[in-house]
Amino acid sequence: MTKLSGTTWIPLVALFTLGMSNAPLLPIWLPGAAQRFGLGPAQPGLIASLEIACVAASSILWASRRHVAGRAAWLTAAILVSIAANLLSLAAQQIVVLVVARAAAGLALGLILAEITRRAATMPDPQRVFARQQLGLILFVATFFATVPMAVAAYGAFVPFAYGAVLGLVALISLIWLPAADAKQDTPMNRAADAAAVRNGGAAAMALTAIALTYLTQNGVWAYIAEAAKGSGTDLPLMGRVLAIGAFVNLLAPIIAERFGNGRDRRVPLAVGYIGLAVSVLLITLGLGQAEFIVGAIGLNLCLMFVTPFLLGILAELDSSGRTAAAGPAFFTIGAAIGPALGGVLIAAGGIPSLGVVLAAFAAAALLLCYVATARLRRPLTRLEA
Repeated sequence: MTKLSGTTWIPLVALFTLGMSNAPLLPIWLPGAAQRFGLGPAQPGLIASLEIACVAASSILWASRRHVAGRAAWLTAAILVSIAANLLSLAAQQIVVLVVARAAAGLALGLILAEITRRAATMPDPQRVFARQQLGLILFVATFFATVPMAVAAYGAFVPFAYGAVLGLVALISLIWLPAADAKQDTPMNRAADAAAVRNGGAAAMALTAIALTYLTQNGVWAYIAEAAKGSGTDLPLMGRVLAIGAFVNLLAPIIAERFGNGRDRRVPLAVGYIGLAVSVLLITLGLGQAEFIVGAIGLNLCLMFVTPFLLGILAELDSSGRTAAAGPAFFTIGAAIGPALGGVLIAAGGIPSLGVVLAAFAAAALLLCYVATARLRRPLTRLEA
């Protein structure tokens, strides 16, 4: 098990942020692509779906591999591909070039995300590592949304790809401090860990399903938050200001998660996070009023960022090899991809309120799955070191 030093945090946070970076970049460049290439209404969504699918497929494929020679070299190559894909996207003058570049970026980011999550899961304090990774991601997203309007005005709608390339360069430099992966040895302890991972397979599947439901819930509401704002009497300029404030409030989530997790039991913080998520969904969608919408809009992402380190921490404890945790981000992506599609069906059937009721029920189901999954753990749930 690799020891954490002051510099070890740098690549763990930088590479995780790079792996998750396509989500904040997507809503900025996608409308620009539609305008530049004269795309029809459905085509931008197909390009986005392709990139998301490539991230998920690459993450799952990499997480499923037990023994890979030269993991650091693969990681370096993936970062270089992500940089090249973003630069190619930035300069794209033909739609086919953009499509190929985004597919390549998705494959590269999926590998990066799976490998860095696997490494984080094998650290002495994985839940704390996951919380700090979330903090790094939130800092990047807040900085991106604070600066990108001016950058787009000055350099065009494809400027988010420049952010992605610069982030890739930072991640590449951070590899200097990436510790070598522990070599897999055939020892009684490792054989016992492998056997425990097999025994815990059902619990791990429940935890992964909980992750997918969690991100489905959040993204199912997030995709239609502008429509929900109108129903609560909140105009779009005010909504934009609320979301900007929320981006910085989200910084509290991983900081609190890191400290809240110091107890013996994850059940209390998970209950707090999921109840907050369900309440936020309902406050956004039921059209109760402007104040309720504002509270829900801030709470939605705050609660998501709060529960995520605990979810990955459960996976790390169920499988100490890190392979199951490495698949976790793929299930982020799967849930996030299903959410808007399911949300559209629910809204068509019963309006925004029906969307909120169903997704709040999904949040409750995710909490229940977490409780069942943690019951399989053979020892008290992780006590994080102070």
